Amino acid sequence: MGTKATQLRQTTPPTGRSPPAPVRAVAHGWRDPSSNRFNQSNRCPTAWQARHVGPRGASLAPRVADARSGEPPVAEEALEGDLDGLPLPPLSKGPPLVGDFFTFIANQTQYSVERVKELGPVFRLKIFGFNCVVITGDANLRRVLQDERDLLKAVTTKAQLFLQGSSSLSVLDGPPHTRVRRLTAPSFSMAALGTHISDIQATAMDFFSEWAEQPSVKFTDEARRLTFRVISDDILGMDLSAGEAQLIADFTKYIRGIFSFGINLGPFTKYGRAVRSKERMLKSVDKGLEEAKRAAEAGGGGTRGPKLLEKLWKFRDEETGERLTEDEIRDQVLLLLVAGYATTANTLIFLMLELGRNPQVLERLREEQAAVVAAHGPGMSLEALEAMPYAEACVKEGLRVNVVVHGPPRKVVTDFEIEGYRVPAGWTAFPLIGHVTKHGDSRWPGEHDVFNPDRHLTEEGRKPGSWVPFGLGPHVCLGRNLSILEAKIFLATLARYFEASINDLYPEYRTQPREPKDGLPITFTRRSIE
Repeated sequence: MGTKATQLRQTTPPTGRSPPAPVRAVAHGWRDPSSNRFNQSNRCPTAWQARHVGPRGASLAPRVADARSGEPPVAEEALEGDLDGLPLPPLSKGPPLVGDFFTFIANQTQYSVERVKELGPVFRLKIFGFNCVVITGDANLRRVLQDERDLLKAVTTKAQLFLQGSSSLSVLDGPPHTRVRRLTAPSFSMAALGTHISDIQATAMDFFSEWAEQPSVKFTDEARRLTFRVISDDILGMDLSAGEAQLIADFTKYIRGIFSFGINLGPFTKYGRAVRSKERMLKSVDKGLEEAKRAAEAGGGGTRGPKLLEKLWKFRDEETGERLTEDEIRDQVLLLLVAGYATTANTLIFLMLELGRNPQVLERLREEQAAVVAAHGPGMSLEALEAMPYAEACVKEGLRVNVVVHGPPRKVVTDFEIEGYRVPAGWTAFPLIGHVTKHGDSRWPGEHDVFNPDRHLTEEGRKPGSWVPFGLGPHVCLGRNLSILEAKIFLATLARYFEASINDLYPEYRTQPREPKDGLPITFTRRSIE
């Protein structure tokens, strides 16, 4: 017998007996053995038929005696609970050695669209000779990331651990992850974030006003500068404005190093440059941490209350009395600075493009903001932000159409079955949350590329569905509330006070990160409000 499956499977029926009833439904269809194509019709045969019956009804599986029950021979690969006989996921064949590495890494979500049509929701690719499994389909992702979370764990090479820190939420799993998450999550509740709204609004207004004084700005750079200022100053409470340009450059190199091959040849490799950048970044983080300690010992962060860094330093679990160590706080701050500026900046970049392509959306935003100001005044608050359903729908639709996070790689911990295939331990898994969010939502088939915020305002659209841009399960993005809140404040400020003109609404893109090659020049001007 082979490795035991995590769930029971049906056996092949003996000759002369009826086939078993259909087993767990395949998420998106079934494989037609006669054509080796993936059939996406709803008329799915039994798992036994799909796997073992050839074009003329002939069994494709070897038959062995079942000594346990005395039944006639059955296919070994279908023995109850046995994984060893199950086929591996179908292989996407790429060039020798590198495989599909370059096409996959350029845009994982778009790459997977054609492969899913050809191979089904679960398929295999080889990258430099190593087997990887790509997992799509809403039910499949919920299973491996949420319901059976022990199947996968974070991919943590020594190089990545050195860069990200051994206590970072991005590399932790199991009880250590649960502990750090429990001690950091309270600071990211909507109630806690509400204390930062006025600061974020003031920062957004300052940046828009500065942009309006210039003929045009490269918005890719300015979006990063804005989101870096928000996360470092308004949220964490670290004044990094003096060396901001160098720090943003360091963070860009740092991110590229995380996704590199981990070879340290000093300034000649991405990883080597990232190591040097991290050294400079930590000096700023340590300075901010010392200031947070002093503020905590002095009793608080002034009239507007403590910022996040001070909160993390002071917070103790009410039940256990535990608190984060200094190293744990340092690692989370690095993670927050990277995620808080890089991913949110990309969201704003693509939102501006969508508003330029869809001017009627911006007009709807202006109408909503006029009503919000009339009801709540010009100052923003949690109550005012809650009265902006259309702005939130725009943010959600921006995250759906323009995928920012495709799906971080995970390591397969134990053999398991999915969609009738065996996934061996040791493989790298790519659960593609980006593909599911954009292409896997059955609520609006055939409209994957259409920017339509109204879809999120319908009764069906208000349900979570397959909209999972921030992930699933215990590793769901800690800063998801902050990201949406910040983007809503950005849209509200634009809609109330400014006009924007974009030179090229359909620019060419670079990858890692995906952004317009021309820097997305935008001309901002103040609105004349009568």
